[in-house]
Amino acid sequence: MGRGLRRAAMTIGLVGWGVAAARAATPWPLDLEPILTSSFAEYRAGRLHAGMDLGTRGQVGIACRATGDGSVVRMRMSPFGYGKALYIQMDGGPLVVYAHLSAFAAPIAARARAEQVKRRKYTFDIELPAGEMRVQSGTVVAWSGQSGLRGRTVR
Repeated sequence: MGRGLRRAAMTIGLVGWGVAAARAATPWPLDLEPILTSSFAEYRAGRLHAGMDLGTRGQVGIACRATGDGSVVRMRMSPFGYGKALYIQMDGGPLVVYAHLSAFAAPIAARARAEQVKRRKYTFDIELPAGEMRVQSGTVVAWSGQSGLRGRTVR
């Protein structure tokens, strides 16, 4: 793929989420057949990759689902880095990060919009108390996209 071109992807950071455990108990977060395009801690130009990139076959707008019951504990929107991102703390389990999203699902989108209006700018990074915004396993929380990482390739 040429420099500057990007394919839709979702990065998901899973703390303490092993592949075997994921297959056994945790649903795949995308409404597509599983494709892993890069792995956690993969070496990248002087740093380690901080997530697993899940391929979307170049499609934007694929439903991203909660991998378990939990709470949204952080939301970010930025033209850089992870772009639109959600951090969901699973009940008694890992912190799951959904990044490079095109949109949040309601009511997450409404909370994000309220934060933008309050701050009078697009960019924000907020933490939410656990339990304030609950999600259920399998519920659509966002849609895949290409937000963030300006000038860098997302696979």
